[in-house]
Amino acid sequence: MGNRHGLSRHIPDAIKREIRQQAQFGCVVCGAIPFQYEHIDPEFADAREHDPANMTLLCAGHNEQKRKGLLSKADVLHYRNNPQAVVSRFANFRFVQPREKFSFELPGVAFDAVETLVLCGDEPMLRMSGGMSASEPLVIDAIFKDEFGRVVCRIQQNEIKFFGAHIDDVDQVGIGFKITYKTAIQSVLDFSFDAADKRILFRELLHFSKGCCVRAKNRECRLYSGNNCFVLRDAAVINAKHAFQLTPARHLNMRNGDINASGMKGITLDRNNAPTAAFLINPEPIPR
Repeated sequence: MGNRHGLSRHIPDAIKREIRQQAQFGCVVCGAIPFQYEHIDPEFADAREHDPANMTLLCAGHNEQKRKGLLSKADVLHYRNNPQAVVSRFANFRFVQPREKFSFELPGVAFDAVETLVLCGDEPMLRMSGGMSASEPLVIDAIFKDEFGRVVCRIQQNEIKFFGAHIDDVDQVGIGFKITYKTAIQSVLDFSFDAADKRILFRELLHFSKGCCVRAKNRECRLYSGNNCFVLRDAAVINAKHAFQLTPARHLNMRNGDINASGMKGITLDRNNAPTAAFLINPEPIPR
């Protein structure tokens, strides 16, 4: 349904992307996700075009404040020119889901009832706690870094923060979002969270921490530590405190790591055989 000038509510994808990038992927007032695309002055009813220079992102709460006059057009314009996600350096989204209905998937491996997906030294890439019953909230903490050690995304007590200076795009998907981050050389992070599907799905991941690396794409997950590379395909890890524990290495050799790669296809790793970690990966082979 359009306005009195015949302008459709449909906003072209290119214009949406320009608005998201200008607002740094969150409500310009508070930095929150999810958000709505908002015409400022004139408002949509009187607008003749979807002009990115006259549009911005507002969360449902601040959109309602604008509608009631508690947030003036001048206020919105001020925040558009000074987005909170730029001031605070992140956009954020908070979610709570019960553990028994929540899943995580990486290319090559799925996780069920696992507390820590990957532990790089003493730093967990992604850790889950609580949620032992359907009524108990699941608490998620995670950190993702690029090859330069910059934090791309951090999850603290279910609050996800996207650090916009390095983000390629953050968009909404169903009741959730998807995020992509790329350097000039390669894709680093591509994942989505959808409350309707109750899962976090990683389509691509490149994470560096303490001489370790997690590289997941094209239905394969590679774990690097020093000269060692462990490869997973069509695998599942269940009932483990740590699915994978990587020992920090002084030097990370991803080019030659494939020489020592061990391929694991169609396997299921269970805590019954590994009470602490399903697999412990050292930078050098363990002496016998």
